[in-house]
Amino acid sequence: MMHTFRPILRLLTARERWQLFLIFLIMLPNALMHVAGIASVMPFIAVLAQPELVERNALIAGVYDLLGSPPLEQFLIMLAGGALILLFLGNGLAALTTWAIIRFSYMRAHSLSRKLLGTYLRQDYGFFLTRNPADLSKNVIQEVNQLVSGFLIPVLQLSANGAVVLAILIMLIAVDPALALTVGLVLGGAYAGIYLAFRGRIRRLGQLRFRANARRFKTIQESLGAIKDIKVSNREDYYLNTYTGASYAFARNESNHMLISQLPRYALETLAFGVVLIIALYLVIAGGSMQAALPMIALYAMAGYRLMPALQKLFDMTAKMRFAGPVAESINAEMARLGAAEAVETKEASAASDVHLHDRLDLESVTFRYPGMDRPVLDRLDLTIRAKTSVAFVGGSGAGKSTLVDIILGLLEPESGRIVVDGRTLDRALLPVWRKRLGYVPQSIYLADDTLRRNIALGIPDREIDDEAVIRAAKTAAIHDFIVRELPEGYETVAGDRGVRLSGGQRQRIGIARALYHNPDLLILDEATSALDGATESAVMEAIEQLSGEKTIIMIAHRLTTVRNCDVLYLLDKGRIVASGTYDELMAGEPEFRRMAHAGQAVP
Repeated sequence: MMHTFRPILRLLTARERWQLFLIFLIMLPNALMHVAGIASVMPFIAVLAQPELVERNALIAGVYDLLGSPPLEQFLIMLAGGALILLFLGNGLAALTTWAIIRFSYMRAHSLSRKLLGTYLRQDYGFFLTRNPADLSKNVIQEVNQLVSGFLIPVLQLSANGAVVLAILIMLIAVDPALALTVGLVLGGAYAGIYLAFRGRIRRLGQLRFRANARRFKTIQESLGAIKDIKVSNREDYYLNTYTGASYAFARNESNHMLISQLPRYALETLAFGVVLIIALYLVIAGGSMQAALPMIALYAMAGYRLMPALQKLFDMTAKMRFAGPVAESINAEMARLGAAEAVETKEASAASDVHLHDRLDLESVTFRYPGMDRPVLDRLDLTIRAKTSVAFVGGSGAGKSTLVDIILGLLEPESGRIVVDGRTLDRALLPVWRKRLGYVPQSIYLADDTLRRNIALGIPDREIDDEAVIRAAKTAAIHDFIVRELPEGYETVAGDRGVRLSGGQRQRIGIARALYHNPDLLILDEATSALDGATESAVMEAIEQLSGEKTIIMIAHRLTTVRNCDVLYLLDKGRIVASGTYDELMAGEPEFRRMAHAGQAVP
C-alpha cells in the first residue's frame, strides 16, 4: 500500500508535506497520553482494594508522601482526580489529532481536485477527443474524494491508532510480558486472520465499485446530454435501466465492503470480553487473592477499552485502503501521466513573447491524421492568408475544413509541417499567446446557465468585465437590440442551462458576440451562421463584412452565398487545396464548386 501512498505524497506541496509531518508528530504524545490515562487507573484501584499499599508499595508511598500524606479518603480522591484529568487530556489530544487528520485530508481533496481539473484543462485539445467527459468529471468530483476518504484518511488513522496500540502493548509488556504477549497475539492474530481471509475480496470489490461508478457517470451524462432525442424516441427506460444496473452494482459493492470492514467488531468484542474473564481467573488463581488481582484486571479492562476501538480502526482503515486501492492507483497514474505534459507546456509557455497577425499567416506542408487513422486528414497542405483579408474554406464532407481550422486555432498539432505568423513559427510556447489573438465561433454554441453578460465575456471575473466591449460585440453580432428591447432584465437575463431559454439563432449570435468581445486579430467562423434564418444571417454577415479590412476573417460556410464576398475561397478535397480564387473565379473554372453552388450549399 505504501507504493500507492508515495505518489500521493509527491503531489503535495512543501507546505502540505510540512503539515503532514506535524500531524505525524502529534501522534506520539497522543499515544503516550492514552497510556498515561490507562496506567493512572491502576494505582487508584490498587489503593482502593488494598489501602496498606500506601506504606508497602514504594511507588505509591512516594506519591503519597509527595502529596503531603493526606487522609486515605482524600488520597483516593486525588488519585481519581488525577486519573480523570489524564483521561480528559488524552481524549482532548485524541480529538485534536482526529480534527487535524480530517481537516488536512479534506483540504487535500480540495487541492487535489483543483490540481486534477487544472491538469485536464491544460491538456491539448486532442486529449479530449479520446476521453469521455463523464470519466473526467467523475475523477475530479468523486474519485478524488474517494481517494481522500478511502486512502489518505485511513493511512493517517492507521498511523495514529497503530501508535496507540503499540504504546499500550509496550505498557502491558512492561507490567507482565508473558500475559501481554499472549493477549496481543490472540487479538492481533484474530484481526490479521480475518483481514488475510478477506483482503482479496476487498480489492475485487474496490475494482467492481470503480467500474460501476464510471458506468453511473457515463449513463447520467449521456441521458441528460441527449434528453431531446431520448424523449422523442421514447428511450427513457433504456437509460434508466442502464443506470439502475450500474447504481445497483455500485451500492452492492459499497455495502459488501462496509459489511466486511465491520465484521471483526462483533466477533472480537466477544473474544476480548472472554480474554478479560480468562485474565481475571488467571490472576486470581495465580495470585491467590482477588484484592491483589483487581488492579491488574482494571488495567486490562481499561487497556481493552482503548485497544478494541483502536484495533477495529486498524482493520477498518486497512480494509478501506484496500478497497480504495484501484481509485488511488488510477488517480496517481492520471496525475503522473498528465502532470508531466503540463509541466513541459507550462515551462515552455513561460518563455513566450507576444505575437500578432500584422502581415501574413502561412501553413507550410502541414500534414495531420487522427490517432488510429491511416489516411491523413490534411496532406502536405500549403496555404497563405494575408492579414486583414477574408477567406473561406469550402468543400465536401471529410475534405478537412474543420481540422484545418483546429490546426490554425492551435488545438491540434500537425504531424509534420509548421504554422508561421509574421515569420514566427507557432510552437508550444507561442500557442497560448496566439490563442489570445483569436475569436472562434463554432457551429454549436455552449452557453452557461448564467447571465448573457457573463456568457459574452465567458471566463472573465465579474469585476473585470468590460461592459462597453460586451455591448459593442453584441451590436456587431446583431443581438443587442433583442437583448435590450425584448428581455426585461437585459444583459442580466439568465440564458438557462446550455441556453435553453434562447432560440438557436439567438444562441449563435451570443456566440459570435463572445468571439468578438476580446477584439481579436483573427476571427474564425466554423459554419457559425448555419442555424440562423435568412434575414438574421444576412444581418450578421453584413456586420461581419464590415470588419473586413480591419480584421482577418476565416469562414467555413454551409451556404456558399454567405462567403460570396470573401477575398479568397479555398476549395478543399481529401485534405488538399485543389483550387482557390474569388467566388466568380471558382464558379467559372471549377465544376465541383459550380455543382455545390447550384445545389445551394457547400456540403458540411
